Amino acid sequence: MTNEERLQQAQAREYRSRYVVFAVALVILVALLSFVAVQGKTLLVEHERKEAERIAAEEEASRQAEEAERLAKEEAERLAAEQSAAAEASRLAEESAAAEASRLAEEEANRIPEGYVEKEFDEDQLYQGYLQLINKDYAYQFKEDDNLVLLYDEAGGGYYMSDFGIQMERTASYEFNRMLMDFYYETWNGNILVLNGWRSLEEAQALFDEDSDYNGIEHAESHIMLPGYSEHHSGLASDLGLYYTEDFLYEYNEEYPWLAEHAHEYGFVIRYPENKTEITDIAFEPWHYRYVGPAPAAYMYANDLCLEEFIDLMREHTIEDPLIVEVGDTTYTLYYAEGTTAIVPEDGNYEVSGNNVDGLIITLTSTSDSTESDAE
Repeated sequence: MTNEERLQQAQAREYRSRYVVFAVALVILVALLSFVAVQGKTLLVEHERKEAERIAAEEEASRQAEEAERLAKEEAERLAAEQSAAAEASRLAEESAAAEASRLAEEEANRIPEGYVEKEFDEDQLYQGYLQLINKDYAYQFKEDDNLVLLYDEAGGGYYMSDFGIQMERTASYEFNRMLMDFYYETWNGNILVLNGWRSLEEAQALFDEDSDYNGIEHAESHIMLPGYSEHHSGLASDLGLYYTEDFLYEYNEEYPWLAEHAHEYGFVIRYPENKTEITDIAFEPWHYRYVGPAPAAYMYANDLCLEEFIDLMREHTIEDPLIVEVGDTTYTLYYAEGTTAIVPEDGNYEVSGNNVDGLIITLTSTSDSTESDAE
């Protein structure tokens, strides 16, 4: 082989070697470029993903901010509406309260007639006066001064007394004597015997015990009030008898009819009528007379009422709807006031009696004859 051939072979080997190196380099370069491309694409995708997440997060944050702003605005509007409603309710309440106060003030002004005043009485007044209901349910409230007088000092003859020491309330004593004197002059019957009047607690106890021992407890409870519950404690009641028998006055005695028919003209009633025993819870006592005053006595007699019924009736007659009773040429106006507060004439021209239960009964008196009588 010539040198030239050997040179050509060497050159060919060198070209092949260079070609291989070039090819390897090219492959490596292509591989690197592919790797770089892949990595670049991966990084780009990751970047795009993170950018998308960032944008999404910003959009969510923006949305949440907008939602929070919307909710805050709605809450502010709700609070403002509530405050406005509360202010309106408060305004309406104030207007309503003012209107109610004005109405009540007007009613109060209209409730008290001209010439009248509202007066507060002592609680003791509930248990004083001619219309005290004293029975098995309501005890007598003892007082230091019962305005008692000796019946003997009022007596004008024409009847007898079992004891010169018999006492009665002053007005009741005067009217009682006047009734018995008129009875005498109308009938010329002098057989009436006044058996008793005011009775102490000790006397009441002794009488109850005596009757209980003699007639039995049932008889005593139906004929004699328990001590403390007797009308005799008030000095407004008295029992009548007959002088010639020294016994009680009964309905079959000749002296009974006149007294039964005329007692109301003097302010007295037969306290325990025969047809009211279920109400009074006391047997018929034609001898027991109780002073209640001229108007109540007239009304009770005309309308066949016992005292319990009259006291109940009076609760229906307030100052707005009083009970009008005419006795002769005198007109009586009666009305009830619950408790111890009553509307009365400011000039003081009235009488007041407690009912011994729950209120007062006011009585006005005039000579007017223009009012139709409720007692007729």
